[in-house]
Amino acid sequence: ATSNVAKLTVNGAVISAPLAPTGLTAIAGNGQIALTWNGVSDTVANSVYKGTASGTYGLTPVVTVSGATYSYTATGLTNGVTYYFAVKASNVGGNSSNYSNEVSATPIAATPSASSNANLSSMAVSGITLSPSFDPGTFSYTASVANGVTLVIVTPTVSDSNAKVKVNGTAVTSGQASGAINLNVGNTQITVVVTAQDGKTMQTYTVNMSRAEAITASSTAPIQVTTKPVSITVPASVTNAEIVVATTMAGSSKEAMLPLVEVQAATTLGNVSIMIPDGTKITAPGNWDGTIKLPQVLSNSSVTINNG
Repeated sequence: ATSNVAKLTVNGAVISAPLAPTGLTAIAGNGQIALTWNGVSDTVANSVYKGTASGTYGLTPVVTVSGATYSYTATGLTNGVTYYFAVKASNVGGNSSNYSNEVSATPIAATPSASSNANLSSMAVSGITLSPSFDPGTFSYTASVANGVTLVIVTPTVSDSNAKVKVNGTAVTSGQASGAINLNVGNTQITVVVTAQDGKTMQTYTVNMSRAEAITASSTAPIQVTTKPVSITVPASVTNAEIVVATTMAGSSKEAMLPLVEVQAATTLGNVSIMIPDGTKITAPGNWDGTIKLPQVLSNSSVTINNG
């Protein structure tokens, strides 16, 4: 749109309207549009016009700034609506230029930045106790199971609902169980990887599962128990089975820290199971040699556990 260029005569001198501003640009933001333009000489004011249709601005400018100001930010705009702008310059004589070039822009809401939270809020492994207890900021765990436990499932829950999680490389829905994970005798490592919404931040949680070795007790030699879990079967014919653990002095007493020890003693009424949890501490007199007698089968099919 254009307007007629006026001329004003002052004391016989003709003052012509200024040239129109040039290079008007618009940059949209959240509910606002920033305008800049190139100024012209002999200008005392710049007036900004706005409309919602091309070439239609109305008679009244939305703002008039000084002739030395070449920018303006229109605020309070509606996101998603396209606005059109043009600028006129005016001089000391009150003459206005034609409209500058027209620009348009559409304000948009700011896009929230993607989350970088790659933590779990909880992780369960088939109801098995983890060591240490789960904490989002702790990334390495251990757990021991008896020999009869051949598989586990992992249920990870992400802290940020937009994060993704995989268990041993397979995608799992947050809060849902993974597929069954087979456990070998000895160590099996389970890896849980969380990828944040930003697609770049990743966190890895590991669980080292230790499945007990199956050992059959005899009457002739004690079973040496180290730091690894064991599942011991005591046949009905064995009545004096023993295990031996490493001991340390604690003042005048001796102590031993046991791994998971499962004992199944055969009786005429079936198997009797005893489970000693991983991390169990035994305190005994200073002359204790670390020997622990396992359940003994009596003639009436009852079971006793002798003190070590």
